[in-house]
Amino acid sequence: STVILEPWSAKLNWQISSPNALNMYFSRSNRIEDGRNSSSTVSLRTPETLTNLSIPTNFYKIEDNHVFSSTLFGSVFANYQDVTYTSIPRGGLDAQVDYYDFQYHNSWFYYRAKDPQKQVNTQVSKFFNTGNMNHEVKFSFNYRTQIADSATGLPGDQIEGLEYSTYALALISRGVRTTYRTNYITGTLGDTMTVGNLNVNAGIRYDVQHSRNLPGESFGNTVFPDLL
Repeated sequence: STVILEPWSAKLNWQISSPNALNMYFSRSNRIEDGRNSSSTVSLRTPETLTNLSIPTNFYKIEDNHVFSSTLFGSVFANYQDVTYTSIPRGGLDAQVDYYDFQYHNSWFYYRAKDPQKQVNTQVSKFFNTGNMNHEVKFSFNYRTQIADSATGLPGDQIEGLEYSTYALALISRGVRTTYRTNYITGTLGDTMTVGNLNVNAGIRYDVQHSRNLPGESFGNTVFPDLL
């Protein structure tokens, strides 16, 4: 297979005021692979069953940093990542997958997916002393949500013909689309204590992760709609 990578990015830094700075960042990347195959089926697939893969990705980020005083610093950022994954067989989506002469012919499974992610994060650091002990107390909070939306199936009439030396059969199938969402919430509070050459770190962390299946669908078989 042939792989082409197409990355580029842009960044803008703006010193809004003496204590405040704003950063904006954008990146665009794409991975294009022509004639993709897997090691387990490399000898079983003819050229038209190889797939063309494309993974365009857009990433946006905005961040603000503020120095409130010589002992207090804070930052906040938000980002969004938009990923689309497309794997289409060379034979197209109208041909039917057939197996004969010990190889697959005509076309192959398709796969499409979208994987958008959103994230917000804030951090605050406070510096102070207690006697001869220096403290850096840091608080952080992070929230990220991700949706995985994918669809896959056989092309054509969603029927796969299989012909072996002594018998033949047909696999009747239907495509499926699955969607689920995952949320991540993280909060931390810690203190770095320094006395001379001794450093002690203490803190607590809170993590919550949960996923949920969203409504999906199955694509009915056009030849046998009463069965599938």
